[in-house]
Amino acid sequence: MGEIIRGYLVPHPPIIIPEVGGVSRERVMKTIKAMERVADEVAALRPDTIIVTTPHGHGFKDFFYLPDHEVLEGDFASFGAEEPRFSFKHNMQLMSALDEACEREEFFAGFLSPEEKKHFSMQPKLDHGALVPLYFIQEKLADITILYLPTPYQEISQMMRFGEILGQVVRDSEERVVFIASGDLSHCLNESAPAGYSPEGRRYDNKLYDIVEHLDEEALLSITTKEMQGAAECGTRSFASLWGAMHDRKLESEIYSYEGTFGVGYLVAAIRPEEEKSDE
Repeated sequence: MGEIIRGYLVPHPPIIIPEVGGVSRERVMKTIKAMERVADEVAALRPDTIIVTTPHGHGFKDFFYLPDHEVLEGDFASFGAEEPRFSFKHNMQLMSALDEACEREEFFAGFLSPEEKKHFSMQPKLDHGALVPLYFIQEKLADITILYLPTPYQEISQMMRFGEILGQVVRDSEERVVFIASGDLSHCLNESAPAGYSPEGRRYDNKLYDIVEHLDEEALLSITTKEMQGAAECGTRSFASLWGAMHDRKLESEIYSYEGTFGVGYLVAAIRPEEEKSDE
């Protein structure tokens, strides 16, 4: 029987990558130290597969796209860094099981044909939402196998349901899995923020912080699309998928860091089964 042994909520600012951020990294050292802690913990757990959800892949409004490539590659060239380049094995056995489970549950998810991928100009390339956390992990753990899941633009309840299906697929397997839910919080925390300043940004980040700290599922489910748009966030759907995948067990959370130096909320937190305490 498989299990999701740990979940993490992580941001994905390319600026925390040395080859991209340079000296600017010094302004977000809390986030970098927290990401290094995540990487150390994942390496110690030695999972069979790392699930990565990201809002910056090929997402649709009404369809959960399941990538079906045996190998996924990526780099930070679009952020001015030609090196390093990455290549990860993609767990197609687990992905195929997820596809079959979604079909059984009549959940609108699945693979696309080569013609459909060509129509949408889709390439087997990892986006920075996945690559930033994987950068830190691959420094500590070699030969990573991943399950790459771009998040669609769905309501939180739908993302939770997708997570529930995914969690059951993992439990039906023999896989020990770590779940990395990649996403930033508000992009409008100050005047220099990418989306400009809005007071909704700070309110939203405070709300998400409390939801994670207290594992308040009811509050998470109450978040509306309008709220997410008002805060210009990009991570809540990833977080909801993780929650759905793990909420069959009693959980506890630990927040490792939060900062908004560049006007974007970066939250790093761990979600783990409560019984872990007695196992350690």
